[in-house]
Amino acid sequence: MTTVPSYRPKRSMDDAISTTLHLSLTHLENKDTYVRMLFIDFSSAFNTIIPQHLTKKLSLLGINASLYNLILTNREQHLQHL
Repeated sequence: MTTVPSYRPKRSMDDAISTTLHLSLTHLENKDTYVRMLFIDFSSAFNTIIPQHLTKKLSLLGINASLYNLILTNREQHLQHL
């Protein structure tokens, strides 16, 4: 399995797609091979979440308030460069 990180300085999702396409096409030149791809871009996944709505829904699911408050309070975001 090959991973192509896109969260690197001066890199973009376009770079990741281009690199993955190149690796895939090179691999497919071999007889009886196949490629599976999965692209997930979480860069803006949580930009539109309204915290009050999230906590209300978690509460309705029976999640203890102290647990989700522990997770949702005073958290910093970090990116890991692979």
